[in-house]
Amino acid sequence: MSTQAVPGSGYDLALTRDALQHLPCRRVVASLKNLAFSGVKYLLIGSYRSSANVDIRTGAYFLINLALPPYGIHPDSVYDERHKEDKLLYFYRASELQKEDFAAMAARCGGNETQ
Repeated sequence: MSTQAVPGSGYDLALTRDALQHLPCRRVVASLKNLAFSGVKYLLIGSYRSSANVDIRTGAYFLINLALPPYGIHPDSVYDERHKEDKLLYFYRASELQKEDFAAMAARCGGNETQ
């Protein structure tokens, strides 16, 4: 998702759920950018009500909160999944997400790009 083209042209909505929390920070940023510029109109992305984001190795797991640093992207709408781990679905307009400074977001990740 962070390096492959997302076939968004012709689609209205892309959904990613239970995926980003298994990626290192810089790959999350690359995935968000890839999704934003995929050609879809809207994005529905899984997130959590956690209090902090951590950097991990690919395949590990953490409760990602896209509204908190280093991402800091606030959704247009939030759908509460009413799950014991406080799972949420964040709804974004791709045109708005495209305005994010993904280079600055990646720089806030620090650390190793290839984890």
